[in-house]
Amino acid sequence: MIIGNIADKTQYDFITTNNKLKQALDYIRSNNYIRQENEIDYFSESSRAFINKINTRYFDNRFEAHKKHIDLFYVIQGSEEVYVTKTDSAKIIEEYSLDKDVMFVESDDYINIMLHKGDYIILFPEDGHAPAIGDGSYLEKLVVKISID
Repeated sequence: MIIGNIADKTQYDFITTNNKLKQALDYIRSNNYIRQENEIDYFSESSRAFINKINTRYFDNRFEAHKKHIDLFYVIQGSEEVYVTKTDSAKIIEEYSLDKDVMFVESDDYINIMLHKGDYIILFPEDGHAPAIGDGSYLEKLVVKISID
């Protein structure tokens, strides 16, 4: 898991040694990403992005996890808490779906991270996550899916 703000140049320069992460962060920094909900931008061979315009929800101890991609969440407007747990110590509550590249787990061993406008979090396959947690307030965020194949 990596947490940062898009304005953090030193961190940005270090992270961008991985070409796929560099493409994703360059996409965000360009400020030329999609703005409409329900559109998907395949901005590289290995990544796609879409906008979520939602209200945050209460935490229910249900984490999603992926095997084929990294998730990058970038807050455009509002704020969210993202709860994170390690999948290897979590209890599986819904088996992995190859078609959807997702499984669901629960765990009492987690951390929560508050993200505000301009903040991002990069979540790897070992990072089970419960995003968009809050008090029901409006959240607009860019979700980037980066293939690890």
